[in-house]
Amino acid sequence: MSNNTSTSTTTSTTTSTTTSTDITPAARAVRAAHSVCTRTVRHWE
Repeated sequence: MSNNTSTSTTTSTTTSTTTSTDITPAARAVRAAHSVCTRTVRHWE
């Protein structure tokens, strides 16, 4: 359960990062990670 909490925090951080840098390749990686984190949170819920 504690792992799920940390994942949610990371998701919030990556969201703001994606907004700041929208075109950079790093942003794409962040978006991919964000999608995976979101799926993980939904899975645990």
